Amino acid sequence: MAESPALLNAYSAVQREFTGRGSLTPAEQQLVLLTVSYEKGCRYCMAGHSGLAQAAGLEPRYLEALRSGLPLTDPRLEALRAFATAMVRDRGLVSHVAGRRAWQHPEGRRELAGAPGQMRSKTGPSGPSFTGRS
Repeated sequence: MAESPALLNAYSAVQREFTGRGSLTPAEQQLVLLTVSYEKGCRYCMAGHSGLAQAAGLEPRYLEALRSGLPLTDPRLEALRAFATAMVRDRGLVSHVAGRRAWQHPEGRRELAGAPGQMRSKTGPSGPSFTGRS
């Protein structure tokens, strides 16, 4: 991105939309980004998003679980983590069960629908894409 101002601007625009206009809290946003970073095996990303998650107030027990790829005890946070995990692992073809669990939280629906775009910007062209399939 450093050598492509257009790519950097596009990434920055997606980042602003994801973090600035939604109903997910900053900690929940970092939860999604930590999950993607874990699934993609990006230690650099994990370190950066861990610091941002701490600053956003994500509880240490959840941060440790995310850094280890473990489920979370909070049902809403676990739904976000499971959905993000499924998006990466299944390359956007999220199962009906994972999608239904995640979509049960109305306040997060818009962000969950937009999360694949953010994930794609974090993972490159081989990353997940949303197909709308169940």
